[in-house]
Amino acid sequence: MDIKARLDESTLRRILGDILPVTVLFDDDQGFEGRWVTIERARRLELVPGMGVRLSTSGELRWPFKVIPVSLRLASLQVLVRPVVVGEGFSTRVLFRPLIEDADLRRVPDFVDRGIVAIVNRALDSRSELLSWQVANSLGRRFSLPATLGPLETAHVDVLSAALSIEKDSIDLSVKLDMGVTRAAVPPGRRGEPLFADIPSQ
Repeated sequence: MDIKARLDESTLRRILGDILPVTVLFDDDQGFEGRWVTIERARRLELVPGMGVRLSTSGELRWPFKVIPVSLRLASLQVLVRPVVVGEGFSTRVLFRPLIEDADLRRVPDFVDRGIVAIVNRALDSRSELLSWQVANSLGRRFSLPATLGPLETAHVDVLSAALSIEKDSIDLSVKLDMGVTRAAVPPGRRGEPLFADIPSQ
């Protein structure tokens, strides 16, 4: 069985409006005293077919610069958020991988600007597992059946796989599911007994 979900542009705007601004920390043991990047609210959102969601925004970066950590204002920031499906079965999930395509660091030379952006992108990519939707956990289910349906015991819905496509006006997710039931063990003396008594014909 397949189910499909569609995120249109208006829904994406609402979701990102709830998420942003956000600060991504790169040093778990140092918190805000370590390295981080803040992405402010998006001024513009664009769906890029086959790639992801492009945001035009601004932000702030805290990074070691000439050994001493400093905070740098990002006057303009272009970020591409790339959703990708990874894993199968119980490990099926959607990762949201942010990529800084362009950043304007005030009072920083262009060649330094590009070098910092490349380093930050590597750090962001290493954190992408933290920006994920666990599809199997969300959609997989186990539930007990009532005793009146004996010897049926439980029903289950399992995620087998997922696929994602990015169109010009939406992100479409297709999830393949498996459904089934488990039966309780039948006592030895009752093996072969019919589940229901014969119904006499009229």
